Amino acid sequence: MYLTWADIAQTLLAGLAGMLGVFLVEEGLRVLRERGLSPARWAQNRTFLTPRARAVQAVSEADTP
Repeated sequence: MYLTWADIAQTLLAGLAGMLGVFLVEEGLRVLRERGLSPARWAQNRTFLTPRARAVQAVSEADTP
């Protein structure tokens, strides 16, 4: 099987497009955090990744002195 310049260029362009996409998403999230538009829980804890019942319990326990 022979590789042509088009095969190599396609692979390189796909990799660059993926890297650019990741960069743009990270930059967009950074701007949202700086403007205060993202929920505070994103920056403070990761309870939003747990099932809802456990997350509510964890937040209520954290609020009690």
